[in-house]
Amino acid sequence: MSESMHDARLQAARARAAARGLEVRNRKSPPWGFELRNLRGEVLDEGTLTDMERAISSIDPDDRVESIR
Repeated sequence: MSESMHDARLQAARARAAARGLEVRNRKSPPWGFELRNLRGEVLDEGTLTDMERAISSIDPDDRVESIR
């Protein structure tokens, strides 16, 4: 996958997450990947960008999320 396509997917995932009161962050240490966090900073899920896209898609856009685990 090209870097520009990856960046576009990441921006889209972050926008969908923000609409649900969530945030997608890059992991700062191994294993590399991403974290899905609520607005209190709690990690709800972690993994690849595809994992984040699936987790975000499983949440109703009208809901604010406390936990998905």
